[in-house]
Amino acid sequence: MEDPLVSAKPGALRIDEQGNITKQFGYTRGNIEEGFAKAAAIVDETFRTQFAEHAYLEPESGVAWPESGGVIHIRCGTQFIENYRFVARVLGLPHNKVRLETPPLGGAFGGKISTTIEPFLALLAQATGSPVRLALTRE
Repeated sequence: MEDPLVSAKPGALRIDEQGNITKQFGYTRGNIEEGFAKAAAIVDETFRTQFAEHAYLEPESGVAWPESGGVIHIRCGTQFIENYRFVARVLGLPHNKVRLETPPLGGAFGGKISTTIEPFLALLAQATGSPVRLALTRE
C-alpha cells in the first residue's frame, strides 16, 4: 500500500481521471506572521495515528438490484445519499441510472457519510444482472 502523502504528490499514480485527492479543507484566520512573532514557542511537527472506526449500531450492509432501463437500485444504511454520483462514475453510468435509497436504521454518528459498500453492491448487481446482498462483519 502506498503512503497517502506520496499518493497526493504531483506525478503519483492516479486512481482515476479526477486524481487521488477527493476533498481538501482549509482554514485561515488572522495574520500568521504576527502570531508567530508574538508566540513564546512554535512547534512544527507532523503527527499520525491509526484509523478509527465508528461503532455504529448496525454493520455496513445493503442490497442492490438492476431495474429496467439499465438502472441500478441500491438500498443501504448511509448518511449521504449523494454518494450515488460516485457510484455512477464507478459504473460508467449517468447519474440518473443509479438510485440510492437509505432506510431509517440505527445511528452512525457521522461514520456512514463516506462511500463504503455502495460501489461493490452496484458492481455486483450490474455484473450478475440479479439482486445481491452484502453485509460486512465487525472484523
